[in-house]
Amino acid sequence: MSYIDTLIESFGPHIRPSHPTLYDALHVCTGLYPIRSYLEIGVHDGASLLAVLRSAPELSRVVLCDVERTIGDLPTRAEYHGSLVFLHGDSYDLIPQIHETFDLILVDGDHSYTYALADIRNSVPLLAPCGQLVIDDSTRPEIRSAIKWLEANAPVVHFFDMTDEQDSVSIYRRKPS
Repeated sequence: MSYIDTLIESFGPHIRPSHPTLYDALHVCTGLYPIRSYLEIGVHDGASLLAVLRSAPELSRVVLCDVERTIGDLPTRAEYHGSLVFLHGDSYDLIPQIHETFDLILVDGDHSYTYALADIRNSVPLLAPCGQLVIDDSTRPEIRSAIKWLEANAPVVHFFDMTDEQDSVSIYRRKPS
């Protein structure tokens, strides 16, 4: 049984089976290094959050940012007992107000160039040393253009990509300080 099939079996069909590449990428990231803190920009239905909660036993701090609150009791159902903060509103305004670092950050918010660039730029200072930055839909032209800024200007290295016929995910790692 695939990882996404396990999620669907455990949490029901509201989990988006159309994003298995993203869930697989998050699952791989949580297995490479201990993930104690996680920031997610663009939560939607909580499926990506669930993938991380189910894969990162060391996770103790989660910060979510979205314009809608859509996850319901998912963290409780996933038996997550750590700290969880939901920043309800626009990532463009809210992410710059965060003053902590994260082992794993997912950027999957507004897919316009302006927002993708802002979310990526605002995430880089929040990456812990060797922290991982996961960017969903990375082959879309708007996202690809924002990634070019990242590759040219940020203290990160390209780690790996995962793609399938429906999705593309790029993972970057912050250089050790």
